[in-house]
Amino acid sequence: MADKIQVEVLTRIANKGKPGDIIEVSRSEARNYLIPKGLVREVTPALLAEIEAKRKKQWDMSRMIAEEIYTLRDQLHGQTIQFVLAGSGSKIFGWVWEKEIIEKIAKSHHITLEKKHIQLPAGHKLKDVGVHDVILNLGREVFVKVHVEIIAKS
Repeated sequence: MADKIQVEVLTRIANKGKPGDIIEVSRSEARNYLIPKGLVREVTPALLAEIEAKRKKQWDMSRMIAEEIYTLRDQLHGQTIQFVLAGSGSKIFGWVWEKEIIEKIAKSHHITLEKKHIQLPAGHKLKDVGVHDVILNLGREVFVKVHVEIIAKS
């Protein structure tokens, strides 16, 4: 029975693994095929420590980003963003688009959002006077509801 060794996959290998995976293969397959072709590298204690440090760093970064997202969610929750537009009665002239909402949020909270992060209740624009609930997708399945108030100014 052939000896098995652990190797780290450097490039995707069908039915074996993807980059970063630690797999066991026969010593002969590793020495004769996988290592010479640059598909894998043999796992050493130093490499294991390096991989573990890299995973810890990624996990810490991921946790920090998640904390920032939840802090931002708490700051934005229930906030009202006002737009005063020309109009009369219950109608305004023009619309409020995602871009305008993004600009107001960027000015007030110093964050950058994209159009894809905003879910308007009536498609891509708001036209009616009043308060509209808008959902912001902050990432990582974190959503927050903000209120957009449109006021008509004669």
